[in-house]
Amino acid sequence: GGGGGGGGGSSDMMKEKLSLPKQIREYNKKTTPVHHIHIKPNREEGTIEYQGFVRVHMCVQRPIHVSTAITRTSWYRLMRPVKDRGNSKDSFDSSAHPGIETAFYLPTDTNRLVHIGSVTTTKELINILLKKFCVTDNPKKFSLYEEYGGDCRRLFEEDHPLQVALEASCAHRNSKLVLRDNTYQTIQWDAFTVPELSNFIQILVREEDIYADKVRERFMAWKACIQQSIKDKVMEEVAKQTQRNLATQKNQLAGKKRSNALRERVYSAGMRSTAATAASKPVNRVRPPARPTTPTPS
Repeated sequence: GGGGGGGGGSSDMMKEKLSLPKQIREYNKKTTPVHHIHIKPNREEGTIEYQGFVRVHMCVQRPIHVSTAITRTSWYRLMRPVKDRGNSKDSFDSSAHPGIETAFYLPTDTNRLVHIGSVTTTKELINILLKKFCVTDNPKKFSLYEEYGGDCRRLFEEDHPLQVALEASCAHRNSKLVLRDNTYQTIQWDAFTVPELSNFIQILVREEDIYADKVRERFMAWKACIQQSIKDKVMEEVAKQTQRNLATQKNQLAGKKRSNALRERVYSAGMRSTAATAASKPVNRVRPPARPTTPTPS
């Protein structure tokens, strides 16, 4: 029985060895060369490791703290990898200037290609990403999400982002990795300092006032629209009533005209009938009495 189980395990492992290169080839067909995944040579039998680049979109709403030079570090230099800044004459070594930090809001379209391996965990990727940006904030303030379509899921610290990207491609799921602030339900407030927490309260109060003003403006606009609609409907009803009154008066006047015309026709017809009757009756003429004749003298 034990031998059969071992044979099944080795068979599954062989299937994985055969299917993984195929999955990687399919993944590489869909991506640009810079995103290609390459199998890492590994002397240990029974394990397959690979490495490649993943693009992480940084959608951070709160300001981040960055170790930087006081005035000479530009935004462009800030977005460059740490190793590139280290080769510059104006590069800044945070260990040589401890305590110098700059707080700013990260641009919404910021993204970064990160080279990781199949065994790199989510926690390690977040640390690598923050190190590339010289971010001094606690990594526990951030979480990594896989977003696809209108859905998203939070990756656990033990998940492997490169494997997630490969699995998403094999499942024909167009997804992307996004670094976000922890939600209020998952924020570990112990990772913040007292000044930071006080600043959050001030920001929340300010945002509450702004939101309240927007709500009031929206409701005032709705109220004005409703009042204007009421006014328009009242004016429309008055106009309709005026038209109905004019139509009624016009109908009454037309009725009076028709009645007068009918009476005139009846009167005229009566007069003509009377005249015709009078004309049709015979006239009894009275003859005058005959005059007496007188005898003629002989």
